[in-house]
Amino acid sequence: MKRIVLVSIFMLVVPAVCFAVPGAEATKEVLDHYWKGKVPVLVESKFCAEIGKDGANKNECVGDVDPAKIAQGDKVYLWLNFMVPQDLTPSISILFSRNNRPERSAGVELKTSLKYRTWTELPTGKPGDYTIQVDQEVNDSFTTLKSLSYTVGQ
Repeated sequence: MKRIVLVSIFMLVVPAVCFAVPGAEATKEVLDHYWKGKVPVLVESKFCAEIGKDGANKNECVGDVDPAKIAQGDKVYLWLNFMVPQDLTPSISILFSRNNRPERSAGVELKTSLKYRTWTELPTGKPGDYTIQVDQEVNDSFTTLKSLSYTVGQ
């Protein structure tokens, strides 16, 4: 009987610990940045097989892709999730380089949101080692928000 009681208590306590809520101070920091911040925050980036088109997965990364195992010609996306403070429309530049040479670039204008998702298709037409640099343009200069890499095999 004692074991049953202990197991029951354990089953009730473990889920409560797993779903911990952020503290008030951390939540206040995030909200302060959203209301008064001056720069976007790149919250998450992923390599994806596709982007959800509707329902609960709309604009979400569907099917994570291993960046070290991309085949030539594969359709793969770089998915980015930003928190963009109120009243900002920052410009983001995404530079793709292959074997240390610029291959392609994309520009994105972000909009105010707690969860602004955007994506772009990766160049995969030629085999090689690729790098991605995600930059924010501020007064004619750039600040790197994230650097990533992937490999396209034959």
